[in-house]
Formats: sequence, structure tokens, C-alpha cells
Amino acid sequence: MTANPRPVRTRVAPSPTGDPHVGTAYIALINYCFAKKHGGEFLLRIEDTDQARSTPQSEKMILESLKWLGLSWDEGPDIGGPHGPYRQSERAQLDADNVSHVVRMKIPTEGKCIVNDTLRGEIEFEYAVVDMQVLMKSDGLPTYHLANVVDDHLMEITHVMRGEEWISSAPKHLLLYQYFGWEPPVLTHLPLLRNADKSKLSKRKNPTSILFYQRAGYLPQAMQNFLGLFIKSASEEDEKTSLNDLIDGFDVHNISLGGPVFDTSKLDWLNGRYLREELTTAQFLDAVKAWALNDEYLTPIAEMAQARITKLSDLGPLVSMFFMNRIDGITTEQLRDGVKIDVDGQRTAYTLALQQFDALIEWNREGVEASLRRTAEVLDVKLKDVIRPMYIAVTGQPQGVPLFDAIVHLGRDIIRERLRNAMELLGPATKKEAEAWAELLLKPSNAE
Repeated sequence: MTANPRPVRTRVAPSPTGDPHVGTAYIALINYCFAKKHGGEFLLRIEDTDQARSTPQSEKMILESLKWLGLSWDEGPDIGGPHGPYRQSERAQLDADNVSHVVRMKIPTEGKCIVNDTLRGEIEFEYAVVDMQVLMKSDGLPTYHLANVVDDHLMEITHVMRGEEWISSAPKHLLLYQYFGWEPPVLTHLPLLRNADKSKLSKRKNPTSILFYQRAGYLPQAMQNFLGLFIKSASEEDEKTSLNDLIDGFDVHNISLGGPVFDTSKLDWLNGRYLREELTTAQFLDAVKAWALNDEYLTPIAEMAQARITKLSDLGPLVSMFFMNRIDGITTEQLRDGVKIDVDGQRTAYTLALQQFDALIEWNREGVEASLRRTAEVLDVKLKDVIRPMYIAVTGQPQGVPLFDAIVHLGRDIIRERLRNAMELLGPATKKEAEAWAELLLKPSNAE
């Protein structure tokens, strides 16, 4: 894999269309370790070709989460570099200037494409099953596939190490390199992170956002170590490791194609070891402050709580839910306490709220309030009849600080986990139920 004579340059190119995924961190860590192992450079590029869903807020979260994990890059949108710009939307004219004559990709009518993959060897594709990819959209902007190839070439990327879901796109990309007369990078398609049942890691089953684990109180070095276990040799005894050790011992062939299992119990075990073994009392206190006892996190809580207490000691039960993951010990009876809608209505309300929260491009009070009002509307109930069960699932109490503000401050990931927990207690939605309930949101709104 290192026979390529060009200086090693790798990249990670996430799309800023939602919360930063742990899979992005996993791919980034591999690219980082490989580049540094070979004295090369690691780049961050933002693939914002989906203009309708890409947001500056999401880009900011991507940068912050990767920095929280201890990763840095040699070139990127925040620090610049000689191969910029590093946002695809800002490179659109650059890409168009290079290939403005291309609209749809020409695919050979017969023959095979051989994709040489570092982990899988030769993979054969019949050209007959490769679609004629649209390369330039009607608005003049390049599609992902064209932008990806052109940007990788102009940024002199030597090794593309990405998720295995892109294997089927490799023939198109290699054809584009051939048509342009460019040397293609070395390709490595990495196994996707999996749930314990080997299904693809999904936010519908487990928390997948890096920010969830940060908010839930995990140390960045523990998360980095945990992801590093997926790229370490299985023969190594102690599972605690450092970033430098990961770089020194990195060998792409240590990565198993079986699919690494994202086992949160192992992450809990590692995090506990780091808390107990790696931190002095002063460092532990600093970690607690960085996690939640800082002005940035406490100020909104103070604004919500100040008018609702008569003495400072009232703060404990009122705001404790801001300092936990799930609501510990909540029961089905508590979830149903004083709730007017029936159990199925409550399950529907939680599911509809989750679906709308996940679809919000911007996470803010207006979006949260609109989602809950829409939930009440499609269920044909009063807003207060949705607010009470939401209060209990989110805060553990039937009332307290302003609900919409609390939901925003806790963040989409923690809210998703608490509503998922409530659904587990009341009865998870079947696939058929989830689809039927989602159709309720397609009804015209009374506000229209």
C-alpha cells in the first residue's frame, strides 16, 4: 500500500448535514494514523454538495467534535492551506472550470472494471451494472461523484480510505480518473461500525453522534482509545493505548473485515479506567468543569431555573436532569402519571416528536416548539396533553424549567436517548406502526 512514490496525503470529507457521526471519527482516525505513520499529511474537507441540508451549524459541530477527540489536520476549512478552498461549495466553480463539458458520465457497454482494494484485493464489476451517473446538475453544480474525484486530484490525495458503502461507486470514480488522464489514489474500503447484532450502527438503535458521548460525560481520550481498538492488532494485551501508540503500530491489515462492534460496555469500562487511573484530583476536577461546570453550559440552566426557586438548595431536583444521560430509575407508572392521552397515543407522540426532531436542519427553540405543536395537531389533542408526557420523558418530572428551552439545551442526542428509553418502557414502535405514524405528518397542517 505504501509503494506510491508521492508523499502520502489522506483526507476525511464529511457532509455537514446533521450531527457528527462516530463513524466519521473512526474513518478520520484511520486516515490520520496512516498519514502520520508515513510522514504524510491529513486533510479535512467539507462535502457540502447537498445545499438544501448542509448547515454552518453542522460544519461547526464536525470541527469541534474531531478536535475534542484530539485530532488535528494539516489543511482544512478553518486553517486553510495551499490546496483550498476546503468546502466543496466554494470549489464548485473550480470543478466546473475543469470539466464544464461533462453532464452525464459515459459508461462502457461491455467489459469489466477491476477495483484494487487494499483489504479486499481485486473486486470485479461488470460495466453493464454501472449506471450513467449525472455529473453536473441543472444548476451547474457538480454532483458528489464528480466533485469527489476532482477535489481529491487537485488536493493531491494519494490514499482514499473510506467506508465500504462506497465500494459500488469505485468503478465510476476510477473511470473518471481514466477519462481525465489522472493517476487514481490507492483505495481502501473500511468495514462499517456495527451494533452488537451486526446490523449497521444506526441512531434508531444506539446513540451515534460524537456529541452525545461528549455530553454524556465520556473523556475524549477514552473515546479515542475505544475507536483505536478497531485498528489495533488483536494480539496486543493491554487495551489501553495512546494516539502516538496507535500511529506507531498502525497497519491497515490489522483492520478486520468482519465489522467492528460498537460495544458501549467496553467504552464504559475504558472510560472508567481513564477516570480512575489517568487523572489526578485536579485533572478530574478540570474534566468535570470542561464537561458541564462551566459558564457556557451553566448560564442557560441558570436562566431557566432562577425564576423557579426560592432558595439555592432548590436547584438540585430542578436541574439534576441536565447532568445525566437517561433519566435514572424512571418507571412506566411515572411516564403515565397524569397523562390524558392513552398509552398508544403517548407512544405515537414520542415517535412523531423523534421523527420531527431528527428532520430539523437547525436545532433551535422554534423548531422544537413547531414539532410538538404539529404532534398535538395530528393527534387531534391539545398541546398541553403532549407537553406533560414530554416533560416526564425529558426531565423525569411533570413540570419544571421551560420545556422547549430545556430540550434545546440538552441537545438532540440526549433527547433522542430519553425518548427512546420512554418508548422501551411503554413498548417500542413496530416498523408498521412507525410507518403509519409517519404518514400522519403528511396530512396538511391547519396553519397552511
